[in-house]
Amino acid sequence: MAICSKCIVPDSYPNVKIQNGECSFCQSNSKILGNKSKTNQDKILQSTLELGKEEKYNCIVPISGGKDSSYILYYLVKKMGLNPLAVYFDSGFATEEAKNNVKGICEKLNVDLVIKYASPYRRKIVQHAWKVSYYTGRVGSYCTNCENNIRTVAINEAKKQGTKYIIWGSTDYEDSASSLLKPSASHFRDEFASFKLIRKQMYSTLISIGKIILRDKISVKSKVSALFHYMMFLKNMVLDNIKLNAPGGFYKFTPYLQVSFRNKKTETLYFYDYIPYDPFYQIKILEENVGWKAPADREAKMDCLLHDFSNFTCLKRTGLTDSGFKLAVLARNDMISRDEALKKEKKEIEFLKNYFQSEDLDIRPALDVMKKIIFNGVSNC
Repeated sequence: MAICSKCIVPDSYPNVKIQNGECSFCQSNSKILGNKSKTNQDKILQSTLELGKEEKYNCIVPISGGKDSSYILYYLVKKMGLNPLAVYFDSGFATEEAKNNVKGICEKLNVDLVIKYASPYRRKIVQHAWKVSYYTGRVGSYCTNCENNIRTVAINEAKKQGTKYIIWGSTDYEDSASSLLKPSASHFRDEFASFKLIRKQMYSTLISIGKIILRDKISVKSKVSALFHYMMFLKNMVLDNIKLNAPGGFYKFTPYLQVSFRNKKTETLYFYDYIPYDPFYQIKILEENVGWKAPADREAKMDCLLHDFSNFTCLKRTGLTDSGFKLAVLARNDMISRDEALKKEKKEIEFLKNYFQSEDLDIRPALDVMKKIIFNGVSNC
């Protein structure tokens, strides 16, 4: 397996070729535009949020306990002197480190914290996704509906508090491979909740059903069971939307809801459009000033237990973990050295082999490990 000489993407990655030592991403020069903040961009953010000073809270900050949202809260309080309200969505799969970070940071910064809990359908969504994997023997991601959930609780809390602004922490560094390969492609935040992406989801449903029906390595009984659980997966997506009162109009009653920030009474500002994104500097600041903690060399997505399986499935499919892909993006943008990115990726793979008790990363041992987390003691299939 050949690996890019500039970042760490291997030639096993879908739609990627390595020529003259460089992968398709590096050849297309897929750097994130606007990496360096424009002069006085932070002052624009400051002046905008000043408009909310007559309110109890200047803004809503959805916080996960991860590095990006934690740094936003720190910056708004310590650098800008604002009074944000932190909103935490507990999906039921949060790590203890993330929970401790959320509570500890809010206490040290003297920030009010609102905790919203997942509906009972959230765990059922993941359970049915696991059962589809179990009966088909195919790897899949269990990271579903959280983007909608977090957007929902942020928008609803802003409406309840009468707060004008939501400060969002997503960056274009987390875009999909297809977006990064094509500079002209839409970014995730621009495409999310568009009819184009919803149409893709509908098409993906048909493809998934077709793959289950046509899979020749499983029995008819297993196919029927997998199809049943896939339908239940879709059903619980809808019930979850309804239970949390997702602001999505008609789409709330479909499994294809994507909660949009557009046309809401609140305005959503993307924090890292104003402040330069530098994750390793952020980690240092948070560790030194508010006691933020994360497993060494595993700082990315340390807030969710399900991310370990996302890393596993991405590694099986592409030869690179999901965290490793994000490290490659940072290396391409000169935010981490290639050697350091490689070191972190190797440690991640070693962790996965140990965590899932499988040197060759076989799916069955991995499913057994995830079962304990997803079913929380429920053992019957």
